[in-house]
Amino acid sequence: NNGQCFDPSVCVGGGRRRRGLHWSKIWSNVVRRSFSLQFEVSKPTTVSDRVCGDVSVCEANEYEVTGYTSTSDRFCMNFSECMFGLTFEVTAPSKTSDRICEPVRNCTDLEYELISPSLTSDRVCAELLEECTSVEFEVVSATPTSSRVCKQITNCTDFQFEFQQPSKTSDRVCKPISPPCDGIFAFEMMAPTPSSDRVCTSVRTCSYFDNQESVEIIFNGVNYDELFGKPINAGSVQLAKASILQSLDINGVDVTQIPYISFRKGSVIASITSTQEIISSILSLLETNAFAVTFIIESTEIISTGTTYISTTTATPTASTATTTA
Repeated sequence: NNGQCFDPSVCVGGGRRRRGLHWSKIWSNVVRRSFSLQFEVSKPTTVSDRVCGDVSVCEANEYEVTGYTSTSDRFCMNFSECMFGLTFEVTAPSKTSDRICEPVRNCTDLEYELISPSLTSDRVCAELLEECTSVEFEVVSATPTSSRVCKQITNCTDFQFEFQQPSKTSDRVCKPISPPCDGIFAFEMMAPTPSSDRVCTSVRTCSYFDNQESVEIIFNGVNYDELFGKPINAGSVQLAKASILQSLDINGVDVTQIPYISFRKGSVIASITSTQEIISSILSLLETNAFAVTFIIESTEIISTGTTYISTTTATPTASTATTTA
């Protein structure tokens, strides 16, 4: 250029500044570049100036892999990202180092997940409870995130029997043993066992054809409707029969020979059918005022003495059964 010579440009921060004849031009070039750090892209020649480039600045999501020199730029790379559920961060990133991720732990078949993994923490596994013992059953099954829950198997008491056996996933079912048979209307056919209930069977009613009589006993002070209910409650009728038979039994009457008792309204009139011998025994009790019966009305005991009676009648020679009539 018309034989004029210039000092080559100086890269800011990329090497030493040379002071010489044309320092003012160099300083002007520095001001124009706003003091940014630079590195030498290409060297100057006899016919060309030095080419400088601005040093790269790593972004917020980058780190410096290689620092800059006077002849090379800074090299930046994006931070590695951990994958949720697959990897987690063990070392946080910095300006000069990458984030370090490691694989998330997988629980084994003998473990369950106690704490779920996050982007900065590993999965925590806990030992799975083994199978329930022989005296336990499984209440809650094991899942990938929870252990199985076992519970003690119920033991039946002395007043219960085993209705349903326990299994690996269900408890033993116990039920109360039925009350003893009354011995009047039913007898024990089968005694209770640890796995079965008591079985009561109705007492067979004998048939009477000849020499059969009946007697009607009036029980004053007992209201018929209150005793049996309206409509008539069959259970109350059976209870009243049992009360009469119990009183007769206490007074020495063979109640097994009484197949039939019925009731009709008066106060409460009980009609008892049996053999002549039994009827005679009952009449003797009535004559001595020794025949008292305890009736139960709404859980209240009412004692009535059957001292008044109606004359006996001879029954027809037909078979009778212990049915309830009221």
